[in-house]
Amino acid sequence: MNDEAHRALDVPRRRLSELENHAATIGLDTNQLSEATAKTLKSQMITQARTLATGLGLAVDFPSETDAEAVRSWAREWPRGARSASPALAALDALRRQASRLSQQIANFEQVNGAWQEAQSNLEEELKTGGNETERETEVTAAIELANRGDTCPVCETEVSGLEARLAETIRTMRTDEFASLQSAQEATCLELDRVTSAGNKLRELVRTEKMGHDKVVECQNMLRIALGTDESTTVHDVLAEAKKQRESIQSKITSLDELASNRDRSLENHQADWARLDLVEKWLVATEKAESIIDVSASQELSDLNEAFDELAGFGSDLMFLGGIARDVQAERSNARAAEVNKALGKYYLLITQDDTAIQVSVHATAERITYDLVDASDRPAVPILNQAAIYALSLSVLFAQSEAQASDDAWEMVALDDPVQSLDSEKQAGLAQAIEALSDHCSVLVASVLGQFTDRIANYMSKQRHIVMLAPWSQTNGASIESEFDR
Repeated sequence: MNDEAHRALDVPRRRLSELENHAATIGLDTNQLSEATAKTLKSQMITQARTLATGLGLAVDFPSETDAEAVRSWAREWPRGARSASPALAALDALRRQASRLSQQIANFEQVNGAWQEAQSNLEEELKTGGNETERETEVTAAIELANRGDTCPVCETEVSGLEARLAETIRTMRTDEFASLQSAQEATCLELDRVTSAGNKLRELVRTEKMGHDKVVECQNMLRIALGTDESTTVHDVLAEAKKQRESIQSKITSLDELASNRDRSLENHQADWARLDLVEKWLVATEKAESIIDVSASQELSDLNEAFDELAGFGSDLMFLGGIARDVQAERSNARAAEVNKALGKYYLLITQDDTAIQVSVHATAERITYDLVDASDRPAVPILNQAAIYALSLSVLFAQSEAQASDDAWEMVALDDPVQSLDSEKQAGLAQAIEALSDHCSVLVASVLGQFTDRIANYMSKQRHIVMLAPWSQTNGASIESEFDR
């Protein structure tokens, strides 16, 4: 018991050692554990947040750097506020739709205009080679008259009554070579009629095609004018050029807003890292103050009297230690069993979220004093120091899911509540988190709260499990929070 008393006195110093070891895992040297570092981190976090809020068009009240509690409260809530509806990013979806519609109209116009120009070219070529429509009609009329002159001699062109009947009788008694000559002349007349008729039909078809092409160009041109807000005095070329210029301007705005969104994500990642460092520095400062305030009572009369009292209770203490050993053995056995249950699901959820098949599991270490739990890799080495922030966050979610699954398997009702769980996760890990939540829902109820985005889209539209979806309306100063819609899928 005397040794236990001395151990209790050493707790603050051991706490300092643990914090210093943790500092190394998040990029802090021991010489950086100071008030100056805490002040620098606060200033850096607030300065970066002010810059981001200005870019996003957010009106935010930032705390004073000297108010430690206000800074801690703000630092925890800032990522959620920065990911809320941004005035600067609100127009991004509308701009994408506008650019898509304008691109489609430009493509349609270019296609129709190209077809019209081709029709014009074909018409001009046909007019050059075969004459205009009036000339072709004259040829067709002449060919028809020639083909219909049944009582006109094809040789001397003399009108003879009943010429066709007489020719038929003459052909019947005519020599073969004479008949072939006469037949050839008739066939030539028919072929000429067919040729000029076909040429006339072709010209009319080309004229019709060119007119239809022109009408479509005018229609597309008018649609572009409406979209651009120009009047009818603008030429076809100018309309197309103005449309492309406006599309380029819209795309430039989209690129700028996409870059702003990326900058927001990077800034929030830096904020989370700085917040973790600030939290550790402040804990270290508190532990240092406690360690320095410890008074050495090892030589005091009170401690000597206490030791005598402990000696008198030695027998009772031995019994307690024996019972404590049994209790620790039972606890260790239960802890190992629970760890085994958790490890069955831990790797599954970590793989779903990160697509990384690294073997990570919970390791139980039982000592005479306590039972500790560590996250280790396949070589039984600590896993957390080798992971980045996103992986650590994914791992913490995996541990939560695995523990929840293990508890739910004991027939205990279990619900897991997740508040904005996509922090520090990129789009691929957000998709993996949605799959992990779907797997966890086989064992217990899952309540998820998040802002609209890729993650909520996957939850709403790509799950096979029954789910109840509640959409909140925008905040109202008069009515506060309210439900806009709710439905089951």
